Amino acid sequence: MAHSGLPSRGQTSKMEVWTAEIKGRARRRIGEISKGLEKEKPGVKSKLSPSGGTQSKRETLEEAGIAKSIAHRCEKLTEIPESRMEEMYAEAREKNNPNKLIHNIKAYFDVAYYIE
Repeated sequence: MAHSGLPSRGQTSKMEVWTAEIKGRARRRIGEISKGLEKEKPGVKSKLSPSGGTQSKRETLEEAGIAKSIAHRCEKLTEIPESRMEEMYAEAREKNNPNKLIHNIKAYFDVAYYIE
C-alpha cells in the first residue's frame, strides 16, 4: 500500500495533545494578563480612560477580540498552581489523550469547589 502522506493515528493524537497543551498555556497567559488589567471604576462612565490614560479592562479585551466570559475562564486557569498544570500536561502527553487535560482541569475545580 502506498503511503498517503497523512499522519498515522498515533501521530495525530500526539499533535492533538500538543495543540491542547499550547492552547492551555496560551489561555493561562491570557488569564494572567487579564487579571492584571485595570477595571473601569463603577459609577458615571466617561470618555476618559482609567488612571494614566490607559484603556480599561473591558476596552482592552474588546480590542483583542476576547469575550469577557472567555477572559474569566482564562483567569480561572491561573488559580491552578503552575506545578499542577505541568503535571496535567505531562499526564495528557503520557496517555496520548488531549481530553485528559480537559478532564483534569474540570476535576481540579470540582475538588477545589468542595474543599472551599
